[in-house]
Amino acid sequence: MITGEVERHCRLDKSGELLLRKAMLHLNWSARVYHRVLKVARTISQAIQLRRGLRAP
Repeated sequence: MITGEVERHCRLDKSGELLLRKAMLHLNWSARVYHRVLKVARTISQAIQLRRGLRAP
């Protein structure tokens, strides 16, 4: 996924976004790492939902 797709398909709620941004600043992540974390989180979410027999949004 390119950056625009990551932003569109890996949406966070306000508290999730705040937590991730704090981690980004505290750990000196680049924008690339930030988006990689979002993609991994999306993959985990899809795997959990598939395991439950649901379809990821």
